[in-house]
Amino acid sequence: MGTLWERLAAADTLVYLDLPVWRHYWWVTKRCLQGAWRSPLGWPERSPLLKGTLTAYRTVGLCHDKLIVFAFNPKKIG
Repeated sequence: MGTLWERLAAADTLVYLDLPVWRHYWWVTKRCLQGAWRSPLGWPERSPLLKGTLTAYRTVGLCHDKLIVFAFNPKKIG
């Protein structure tokens, strides 16, 4: 995720939408459940749904922890 942090550091404007973290976890769960019947939108054919879901859960947690700090103190993230 180095690229994400570099882009955020270089940005002159950051729009922070304060949505509850549970909502993001719900969206990941919903996509996983729907993926049992059809491929999620924007995903390549035959991509591993379970692996992608587990990665998304981890990413939601990391972004929630790191982006809140970044939104209120951009110099703290490096």
